[in-house]
Amino acid sequence: MTSRRNTIQKDLVRNTVYEMRRHVTANEVYEFIKEAYPTIGKGTVYRNLDILVEEGVLRKVEVPDGPNRFDFTLKNHYHVR
Repeated sequence: MTSRRNTIQKDLVRNTVYEMRRHVTANEVYEFIKEAYPTIGKGTVYRNLDILVEEGVLRKVEVPDGPNRFDFTLKNHYHVR
């Protein structure tokens, strides 16, 4: 688990995942942020999601035949939708 410097973009991505309160895709996070910050790049959102996963702040849930999901709950929990 590596820690990198905090940036406004990283805080924005983390706060968005917490605010959305569900298992979100990277694209859903991007679209949500883009409404308030239209100049943010998709790559910035995707990169910061990966950084937050690497730092142990978010959890990545790999979904077969679908986009990966990101979750603010780090404990194991099992359910299918």
